[in-house]
Amino acid sequence: MISVSSQNRIEFYRARHIAFGPVNAFTLWPPDEVKVTKGADNIGVYHRTERSLRKWCKICGGHLFTDHPLWKLTDVSAAIIPSLLFKPALHVNYQETVLPMKDGLPKQKDVPEEMGGSGVLPKN
Repeated sequence: MISVSSQNRIEFYRARHIAFGPVNAFTLWPPDEVKVTKGADNIGVYHRTERSLRKWCKICGGHLFTDHPLWKLTDVSAAIIPSLLFKPALHVNYQETVLPMKDGLPKQKDVPEEMGGSGVLPKN
């Protein structure tokens, strides 16, 4: 079980290569505000690079959250926070979209410049 402890979050939509679906809603939190309250011994870690440490359940294989140590943020899927009223700020990795969305939100080609991306907003 995972709990988050404040409203200090940023909400995004992410493209499909991580989510295994056309759209994924996720939130970014300061790491000290994300706590594993049960089952910590059943969490595995996968990382292709040091930028993203993906945490998953060893029992069911489900994705739990991702630590981003370089950004000092933890990415928690909005779907596993039942009390969260999700209000996204933008789309990231939109260059990979297979489901164009006309929702009025900015659509980053990759990620914002502050996070090491291009900061490019492609034409919709």
